Amino acid sequence: MMNRLTPPRFDTVSAYGPSLTDVELWRPLVVEVLERHGLGDVQELRAGTAGTFPTMLVADRLVVKFFGSYFDGFACAQTERELYRLLRQDPEIPAPVIIASGSLGDGDGKWDYIVSSQLSGTSYLTVRDRITDANQRDVAHFVADVARRLHALRPEVGNLRLPERDDWDAFVRRQAETCQERHRAWGTLPDRLIDGINECLSPIDAMVIPVDRWSLLHGDLTADHILGEWRDGWWTPTGVIDFGDARIGDRMYELVSLHIECFDGDKGMLRAFLDHYGREAWPSGSCFAHRAMSMTLLHEFDVLKTVFDRYPDARDAPSLDALAAFLWDVDA
Repeated sequence: MMNRLTPPRFDTVSAYGPSLTDVELWRPLVVEVLERHGLGDVQELRAGTAGTFPTMLVADRLVVKFFGSYFDGFACAQTERELYRLLRQDPEIPAPVIIASGSLGDGDGKWDYIVSSQLSGTSYLTVRDRITDANQRDVAHFVADVARRLHALRPEVGNLRLPERDDWDAFVRRQAETCQERHRAWGTLPDRLIDGINECLSPIDAMVIPVDRWSLLHGDLTADHILGEWRDGWWTPTGVIDFGDARIGDRMYELVSLHIECFDGDKGMLRAFLDHYGREAWPSGSCFAHRAMSMTLLHEFDVLKTVFDRYPDARDAPSLDALAAFLWDVDA
């Protein structure tokens, strides 16, 4: 089918950023996608929460997400398509259902897209500071149920058709080798703490786990990817979205974005999550904090910036072990 329009092009990331919530810019593409797949009129159109890729909400029924060349967009689109298919193995996982996918344009102007069902509710991020502690623990229990089901899925290695994400061992080794270099480039950790990274990291052999212990990870369980709605004064989670960062690996890696970005470093919520998930599935005692800190340092994103923005005094930690205790020792 010939495209009837030319998708937008962006010369720089700074030009791309403001487009993420520009409804009128993406409206023609949404119209084209819906017509192509016989999915009706656009009707009401609004932008989803600004993230990595443009996400447009069609009334209360559909989500149209576009993936371009920035931020490994085509790889993320491929991952999401495969994940939606894999999630069908467990219908109890409250996630959207893929309805259609394809691409518009070509060359530098190519955009992949995915059309999925729309879950009800708004993001946890919008209510996190307004709900009670008990309600927050309920959210932690919900996420634990979802994560446990997700981690129980057993795709064959290579099933996501993304070798660089399927090979956990190679990822861990690469992240460990470049860990100090990446943290110096980010400039978030003080130099005195960066100097101690190699001593703080768990031994590579301890982080390289057997294939039969690999889990399917969401990879980005942040507050804006947990949806819910108000029911009789209680914010009730309804589902989880955005599987573009999914990978296969150690479930400890899942905790980094979950605790730092979703739970906002609240160790009470982390305890609730671990207890509901099942403590036997995780390392115990000081080993837990040490392994979790290693995953934090190895993470592909600068997640510690969120920690220091929220807890500025954490920058004064005398060592990475002390920072690990502050952030990850759930019994302290």
